[in-house]
Amino acid sequence: MRQSITDLQQQVLTLTAAIQQLRTDIPPPLEDEESDAANGNPFAPRRANPRQARIDDNRADNREDTRWESIFKLEIPEFHGTAAAEELLDWLVTVEEIMEFKRVPLDRCAALIASRFRGRAAAWWKQLKSSRAHN
Repeated sequence: MRQSITDLQQQVLTLTAAIQQLRTDIPPPLEDEESDAANGNPFAPRRANPRQARIDDNRADNREDTRWESIFKLEIPEFHGTAAAEELLDWLVTVEEIMEFKRVPLDRCAALIASRFRGRAAAWWKQLKSSRAHN
């Protein structure tokens, strides 16, 4: 029993010495790196929490995407409900491209598109909504 305790104590001493050696082998940070981190330099490398750094980078990317997308003014063109099939198809393609670019959630597409209906198209939409409400 005493032998195993002595062996464990020897192992602890060996591990402690190894840890001390590792600590002394690590070079101190360069003065510039230390001052950058201390001064809150946004360009200093983030080492403390890599997960938080990824989250921050993703947020910055999202802000850049939003800023880039907001530069363009895109409006859904009005639709008057004409009988020309080609005009309807052109309008649908344009609307789909705008909705995809703006990343409009699916649950908001119908209301947004319907807000651009005029004339016959607006009358048809109103009739459709009222008939669905009665059913």
